[in-house]
Amino acid sequence: MNRKPACLCLLACMGIASWACKEDPARVRIASRIDLAVERAESGDAAGLLDMASSDFRAGSADRSQTRKLLFWAFRRYRNRRVLRPRPEIEIASDEQSARVRFPFLLVPASRSDGGMADGDSEGWIQSLADRTDLFRIHVDLRLDDGEWKFTQARLERFRGAGFQEVPIHSHGPL
Repeated sequence: MNRKPACLCLLACMGIASWACKEDPARVRIASRIDLAVERAESGDAAGLLDMASSDFRAGSADRSQTRKLLFWAFRRYRNRRVLRPRPEIEIASDEQSARVRFPFLLVPASRSDGGMADGDSEGWIQSLADRTDLFRIHVDLRLDDGEWKFTQARLERFRGAGFQEVPIHSHGPL
């Protein structure tokens, strides 16, 4: 029995499966932009964040100039914090020129990289975290400008407490 054709067929199938499972390059680039934005936010780099935004960027009803002021305020209020978040949900438009990204995140003290879950009590952890931290969800629109994904709009939702009740952001600015 000749095993050579069967092995070649198996290798071809593995190659096709590998090619089919590769992640979309645009999705990978957008996820990398989000990672970079989170790094810049954690370090308080407002200028770096705005460099990632389009010239017509809006954060809620705030333009770029107002957004810069809001970022400085937020970085003073939330200094020395880490962002804990899952992988972002990424939707790319059919023309592949724009995208929407959404993800929830927690701001926790930088000294507690685990968010305080050292004892393993998940119920106690979520209650304690809900009482002393803010949970946010951000929605970001991006546009492909000269081969680079730029943020065009951002909207932030804030939640509080174990029931994650939505808290209006307008009391802290339009971001």
